[in-house]
Amino acid sequence: MNAHDWIATGLGWYLFAAVFVLLWWVAPRLGSPRLKTFEKGLAVFIAANYAFYHVSAAVLGDWSVQDSLPFHMCNLTQLMLIWHLLTGQQWAFRISAIWGPLGGIQALFTPGIEADYWFPLVVQFFVSHSLVVLVPIYLMVRAGRRLPKRFFWPIIGYTHLVALVLHLINRSLGSNYMYVNQPPPVDHPLLHGSWPYYLFWIDVALLALVALFLWGFRRYTHPEGEGNPSVGEA
Repeated sequence: MNAHDWIATGLGWYLFAAVFVLLWWVAPRLGSPRLKTFEKGLAVFIAANYAFYHVSAAVLGDWSVQDSLPFHMCNLTQLMLIWHLLTGQQWAFRISAIWGPLGGIQALFTPGIEADYWFPLVVQFFVSHSLVVLVPIYLMVRAGRRLPKRFFWPIIGYTHLVALVLHLINRSLGSNYMYVNQPPPVDHPLLHGSWPYYLFWIDVALLALVALFLWGFRRYTHPEGEGNPSVGEA
């Protein structure tokens, strides 16, 4: 079986369900004496899963500056989640809480994986994107984290700033991180036209999805974004 055959079996959604069960029915909640230890272990697992990609890509000869630097939205989210879980830095949680679910779910529905992708890396891909979707939600719903109440325009502004910086980096490296220099190689209903026209529809979707996400999780906001500010602290 090639990678596309595995995707057709629903492998990605089985792995997503496994991560969901782990976080919702096995992982400790706010107030548990095990929470701090679990969060540090979760950070180590996310880091190990991400490192597995880099080591495997290097061994297979597939690692490159143009494709493998941690500049895609979901890769940046993994790094921010690791940093937050180990240090308690709230800025890292706040950004990953938006980028992870909204970016990760797109990758799960339209995975940019070639047919000859090595099977362990197929698993790594789906596990990593399941983690960036579910871990921020777990931290809000089960572990007491909170987003700022007025966070719409700050996260929109920060996302555009990062996209602009990455556009310049992409022009220098010949890369396409965050897909801001050319459309991603997937069949997606939001992708219309060539550069820069497709970016307009992505931007419309970004505004709508961020607004919908913040509305859907409005009960997990705080005027100052406070709530369990340190790692695993009850």
